[in-house]
Amino acid sequence: GSCVTDSIYLDWGNPSTDGGRPILGYTVEMYDLPTGNWVLVTQTEGSACRSMLDNILCGIMYRFRVRAFNEVGSSVPGIPSDSFVIDTPGVHIAPYFILCPPAEVAKYAHET
Repeated sequence: GSCVTDSIYLDWGNPSTDGGRPILGYTVEMYDLPTGNWVLVTQTEGSACRSMLDNILCGIMYRFRVRAFNEVGSSVPGIPSDSFVIDTPGVHIAPYFILCPPAEVAKYAHET
């Protein structure tokens, strides 16, 4: 039978550069296996590199990725987390992300 966890925590590393503008927050995306798309699940404000997600189902495979954003726009996505399945309600997980710089700098970095 399936169960729903209380909540899980995602933690990630902040980017090494902010693209010339202060980072305003982060968007967290989840990989949707049936469609093969990345779906926005939450957005944070400020520089905190942590987010809490509710209503996560046990026994389902999850994969997350994070983007930083500033007033110019969003970064390219960070390296996605490893896929994982939650077996225990209330478990706290902390996938490891590496973020690329937001907007501006990222654009120049990908023109070559």
